[in-house]
Amino acid sequence: MNFIRKLFFKSDEGGVPDEKQELKKMVLFKISQLEKSKVLGKNVDELLFIFRVFIKNMFDIREQLTLEEMLKRLKARKLQKVVMDKITLFSVKISEAKYSNIKIEQTEFDELVLDFKKIVELV
Repeated sequence: MNFIRKLFFKSDEGGVPDEKQELKKMVLFKISQLEKSKVLGKNVDELLFIFRVFIKNMFDIREQLTLEEMLKRLKARKLQKVVMDKITLFSVKISEAKYSNIKIEQTEFDELVLDFKKIVELV
């Protein structure tokens, strides 16, 4: 894995960037791939999966948790209020999109993607 990291993710100093920065790059790349796809139902599932992986890896959460449990763990870490508010709001929106019987529109999905990108930038 380190060989692949060195091959694709070189930092300005010629070394390998830290894992958190690498995670951000990979998440933003996956999001950009989702934006190009036009299958909304599948995209919501993928976006939720990417979000969970991002949060778990960014904050070193090892257990499989529900979104509510994950939010409780993050609140205990006392993140900046702006970051915590954005994560909470995104979690609510993505849960509604995933688990409600209402089909979301492309504009709503685009808003979710934009919200997620802001979270990635802030963390």
